[in-house]
Parts: sequence; C-alpha cells; structure tokens
Amino acid sequence: MPPCLSPRPLRQAFTIIELLVVISIIIILIALLLPGFAKSREVVRQVVCKTNLNQMGIAVIEYGDDFNYLPPSYLGPDAVWPALLRIYMNGETDVFYCPTAKPEARWEVTFGSGLPEAWGYEADEVRRRAGGGGSWPFSYGHNNGGTADGSTPPLGVGDPFNDSRYVHVGRVVQPDDFMVIGDSLIDGVWDHFIDEDVPGEEPAVRHDEGAFILFADGHAEHIIPGPYLDLANTRSNPPEYRRRWNNDNQPH
Repeated sequence: MPPCLSPRPLRQAFTIIELLVVISIIIILIALLLPGFAKSREVVRQVVCKTNLNQMGIAVIEYGDDFNYLPPSYLGPDAVWPALLRIYMNGETDVFYCPTAKPEARWEVTFGSGLPEAWGYEADEVRRRAGGGGSWPFSYGHNNGGTADGSTPPLGVGDPFNDSRYVHVGRVVQPDDFMVIGDSLIDGVWDHFIDEDVPGEEPAVRHDEGAFILFADGHAEHIIPGPYLDLANTRSNPPEYRRRWNNDNQPH
C-alpha cells in the first residue's frame, strides 16, 4: 500500500491589507529612486553640454588657425557663428543644442531655400536668421562685444556693431580666461549672444543654478552668472569677473 501522505496545507492568499502594504512599499521605493534617476539624467545632460562646448572650442581654434581671427557673431543676416563653425564638425548640428534647453532651440536642418552652398550651409538648405525679434531660437550664445558693445577695437569675440568686427587671435591675451561661448537664454531675441550688460542676454541658468561657458583655449567651466553681470550698467560687478569677458583681460 502506498504510504499515507498528509494533506498539504492550503496556501493562504494575500489579504487586501497585505497587498496594499506591498504596493505602498513599491510606491515609496519608486518615489525614493525617481529623484536619483532625474539627477542622473541631468548629470548626463551636463556632460553632453560641456562636451558640446569643448567641440565648439576645437572648432573656434581651427577657425582661428585658418583665418587668423576669431569667428564673429555673424557676417550677415544668415551667416551666423554656428554656421561658420559647423564646417569644422562635418556638418553636425546636434552639437549646437544644449540637451537641457527648450526643444525649439534645436537646429533642425530643412531644405527649400533655393540658395547655393555657403557659410557652412548646404545647397538649398534653409538658413538661420540672426538679429533681433524673430531670430532663430538657440541655446548657445557668443560673447560678441565683451563689456562694451561697439568698442574699438572690439573687446569680445567679434562685434557685429563694430566696423572692426574681426578680432585677430593675437589680441587674446589670456585664452584660458577669455569667455567665448556659453549657455544662452532662449526667447527668439538675440539668442546667439551672451552679454554682460544687456538684460535678457545674460548667460542662462540651466545647470545647478549656473551656466557652462567655453573659454578661448577650448576648456569649459561651470559658472554662477550673477557676479559676471552688470545689467544696470553701473560697473559695479567685481573686476575679476569683468575682465573674463574681454580679450585683453582687462576690466573695462
């Protein structure tokens, strides 16, 4: 005869209370993990932004080697500095977009202009307009005029409001302390610039209460914009910050 087996005890199902406790624990764990995930994503975005600026720095140096002057803000309404640098990046445009910025600031290449190849644009490519209201939304700005737009000689990287808009590379006294390009505010008005003294054109606070800035030697730094700004034109910001806007490294 087969051995007598004891009946297996019935397994009790989760009670509603136990199920709710498990669900609550899962929700708490997700809530604890999500900020970490969000922080990790932002860290990745910061790395990408800084890498973008480093690549632009290489392009700025190569442009200077080829032409003996720094890339000006623009050479005409559609010959903007990103197009001038793009030829040194195999036509790449994603590098000109900060991943923390608004999506509309992304450079999406489109065609149908009927224009010839020029200024870093492909043939028939729709060109990007620089200028005031209605200009191309963009997430990086160019230090065009230093602490004084229109100065002679230009104090920044290249000032479109100055007949002597070209800045010879030899004018840069301290490349590792001269700001060239950085995170910019995105409102469709002069997004291509960053300025020390123009409200609405200051570097954008996008990364840990600060902005990433490219310097003329090709390195990028995280800065807190406040001390760098003189939006009331009182020259009250500290000279050690003012000088970093100017190619002669002086606090004009």
